[in-house]
Amino acid sequence: MTEQALKFDPFPIVRLASARHAGFRIGAISVYVRRQPRDWTVAWRLDRDVDLDQFEPATEWPDDLELFETARFGFAESPPELSMRPVLGDRSYVVEPEIPLSIPPGQAIDLYVGTALWMALHPDAGPELLQLPTVRPSDTWFGENTRSGELCYVARTKARTGIEEFEPRANRAITPITIDNLSTKPFTVDHLKIPIMLLELYRDSENRHWTRGLRATVRDDRPTEIELKPVADASDRGWSQVGTPRQAMDRNLILRTFDAFTDLSARLI
Repeated sequence: MTEQALKFDPFPIVRLASARHAGFRIGAISVYVRRQPRDWTVAWRLDRDVDLDQFEPATEWPDDLELFETARFGFAESPPELSMRPVLGDRSYVVEPEIPLSIPPGQAIDLYVGTALWMALHPDAGPELLQLPTVRPSDTWFGENTRSGELCYVARTKARTGIEEFEPRANRAITPITIDNLSTKPFTVDHLKIPIMLLELYRDSENRHWTRGLRATVRDDRPTEIELKPVADASDRGWSQVGTPRQAMDRNLILRTFDAFTDLSARLI
């Protein structure tokens, strides 16, 4: 399978005359917007049983609006445009490969992992009004115990080892991860924490979204370390930056990425 392109920008700018509406579906979310002379109304609904690969437009205002969440935003004069901008999630992701991957000593491999995007709504060039997840992720705990750790999202992944194997998803960002096993023992990847909040978001010429890359180094004598790959890696690929990190990173921080994972699936929120 070769690399594929998305057919169009999955995060559009909606331009409406007054008293008109538009709708679309992406991932697991259905979104409808309506413009009035002095306000915009946004209605949305997430469906756990749906996860669309592509953006799908919808023409009719929903007749079951009581099943949707809604928000209304007032203006002295409503702007004609509402832009849907992609943003990364607000917590780290713990991703679990469908089949654990063992890396022999002295080997370095590249993994490509997809995580769900959020959608930020902006009127024209104005401030953000609302953020919506394109899927409803489940929660899990990453830590030694329930008092020491971090609340994360959890997702299953195929953990592709070649980008040519990765099918484009309209509501996913791809994180390239290099794992370098410098230890004397095989290293098994059965879960991996991705610090999404620390990463920039990029878009390539084929409308696919990428994050800044990560490098994990495994050694015998110290905890596994993870570092951000240089920004130049993204610019050299011709990617354009479309999002900044949610959080700043301490240069001296060692991120616990593979250890201290406690499955709290019975407590999913």
